[in-house]
Amino acid sequence: MMIPTQEHVIEDLRIRCREAVRVAIQVALDEELDALVGAGAYERSPERVDVRNGGYARRVMTTHGEVALEVGRTRAGGAATGTLGRYRRRTPEIDDMVTEAYVRGISTRDVGPLAAALTGEPIGRS
Repeated sequence: MMIPTQEHVIEDLRIRCREAVRVAIQVALDEELDALVGAGAYERSPERVDVRNGGYARRVMTTHGEVALEVGRTRAGGAATGTLGRYRRRTPEIDDMVTEAYVRGISTRDVGPLAAALTGEPIGRS
């Protein structure tokens, strides 16, 4: 039997925190889609104004690393984008970190490794 080291415990906590963030964002996206449609999934309701029409995968960089989400769509063309924002690939905290690092003199080339050190996932120079 292997005794877990401090690195194993830290990595396990990082994975669990990332999963908790993913679940929280996914629940918020699903609730937003319920509000757009006027009913829950597979629910019949007289308040229904639209129907679900699949979804698309989206990856978002958070302070706990990158998470994969499923953003639902509606038949009328609406999507649950209020929680994350349209076309947003990073949370505002990550954008603030990049801006602060750049203002303090870090080059755009060095921002990727800095983000990798803080979040566990690198981001591109652009």
